[in-house]
Amino acid sequence: MLLSGVMGNAASLAAWTSAGQGDVLFTDDWRAPRRLHVLTATDKIEASRAVVPGRRGAADKTRYDLRAHLAVRPTSATEQHLVTSDDTPIGQLVIGADNRRKTGSGNTSPAYVTTARTARLLLRAGSLLMVVTQRATARDAAKVMAAELDDDPRSQGLADALAARLGVDHPLVGCVRKGVAYHHAGLPVEVQEAVEDAIRSETIRAVVATSTLTDGVNLPVRTVVIATTEYEGQDPGQRMSAAQLLNAVGRAGRAGKESEGWIVLALQKTLEGSDFDRLTPAPSDLEVRSTLAGDTALAALAEAEALVAQTQDAILQLPPDRETGGFVNYVWLILHTLELVPDLANTRTWQDVVRRLFAFTQLPDDLKSRWLALADVVAARYAQTPQASRRRWAQAGTSLGSAAVIESIAAALADQVQLIGGLGERSLDETLDVLAEQDVYAQLLQLPEATRHWRFRMSPRGALVEVDAAPVVRDWIAGRDLSDLADTHLTEVADSAFRLEQMVDGISEGVQHYLAWTVGLVIAQANDILLSRLSPLQLLASTAAHLRYGVDTPLAIDLLVRDVRSRTLARDLGRIARDAEPVKPVETRSR
Repeated sequence: MLLSGVMGNAASLAAWTSAGQGDVLFTDDWRAPRRLHVLTATDKIEASRAVVPGRRGAADKTRYDLRAHLAVRPTSATEQHLVTSDDTPIGQLVIGADNRRKTGSGNTSPAYVTTARTARLLLRAGSLLMVVTQRATARDAAKVMAAELDDDPRSQGLADALAARLGVDHPLVGCVRKGVAYHHAGLPVEVQEAVEDAIRSETIRAVVATSTLTDGVNLPVRTVVIATTEYEGQDPGQRMSAAQLLNAVGRAGRAGKESEGWIVLALQKTLEGSDFDRLTPAPSDLEVRSTLAGDTALAALAEAEALVAQTQDAILQLPPDRETGGFVNYVWLILHTLELVPDLANTRTWQDVVRRLFAFTQLPDDLKSRWLALADVVAARYAQTPQASRRRWAQAGTSLGSAAVIESIAAALADQVQLIGGLGERSLDETLDVLAEQDVYAQLLQLPEATRHWRFRMSPRGALVEVDAAPVVRDWIAGRDLSDLADTHLTEVADSAFRLEQMVDGISEGVQHYLAWTVGLVIAQANDILLSRLSPLQLLASTAAHLRYGVDTPLAIDLLVRDVRSRTLARDLGRIARDAEPVKPVETRSR
């Protein structure tokens, strides 16, 4: 088992995984290229001071140009300070009569703007990764960086391919033409992979990404700029942890290509020598703690205990994004596993398995008892639940409450299929028809797991726009491109680029990920229910794959699974093969 190198208590984790069987942790002294630590902030250029007259009786404001200030630490004992030229400011600072910074359009430049412009200057050293907090910031920072660059001949092929996949108006396409990209979970998986491959091959020079990229992808670059947003009162869970920061730091410097990497921490404050300490966290900062031992988990546990006192269905009402929801799911899965595998049940109880959780090496006895009491409630509900439902809920991968809803949707779907009648497996069109008639998509999008996967707005901060998923899914599977989908189903959104970007996010996360998963669950359970009723009918088992890939033939799915990158090509080849198949004669019998 490989453990991350950014764990402050790796020995404790190793001992837990081995049930205390001696020394099992082995370490390696390999070191990556040397990393140069840099801090960056902004300084106002005093000579640029200008008074901006107030409008309509408002007080005057004062405006300053900003320059980048970089503190560089070549060694632990030396520190140098550099500033960019006053002739090329990276932004502006606007101060009101109350001596406070003015924000909003036409006022102080956002931090992502000044950091992106500073990062653009660092591109001279080689490839660059800028890490930000939010998806919208990744896009906007990439646009700022790209606006100051010329078209890059190396990235035009990738830009053309992305235009064919996403539409020419998508903001990523324009950025890539300048050798800059952005990366976040809202983009289609194949687009994310294309961006990752491009930065590795130096087809593009820079990528702006959320921390999910640094957490899970080996993406070495010359320079890493950490530009995550932090503010007073912010939820600690929204901040980059010490381990995440070190993961990002680990991307700086390409082993085998150069001897040094640069790690730049962007701050919105006056720089101090102690700020460098953030780039070398102490082991205590890197200690892995079970989520069940955290303050938010204990607050969620208290809420769950209060709910248990009020209703017998408490475990079905626990939200999936709280620690209690994950815990009851785990206990349910353990109960189901022990029921399925008698040999395991003969050697251990579910309580034995739960007590082996890492949390139980860190919790005091009173908290262990409280978590076990919640597990007892789960076990009692499991014993009262029909065997088929136990299995379906365990296999769903959702919260137990959502699993129960999905099962009820599946049962209603099975009822409707039986009313329609017929024999054998329904076609794709017939399956999509019954899903739409039963309002399955809308019901699934109401589950808490859907989060914001299907949300559209008139403008970035405008009113919500209602979009019926059923016709979008139908058009997506029919092979219509993303630009066409956006123009057809988001006509209320005036900005064509924003319209397209929203549709790309909706298809990627709402259809290809969330609905493909949950519709697949509903159909599998509906078919299971039909079989249990000895019905000869079945819904098309491969429907989820059609949602995932946006094509309408089995051959097209097979081609895309086999790494054909073009959805259009796979769609067209699949239809040619389908249309070339001989029509099977219909058998008739005389009476």
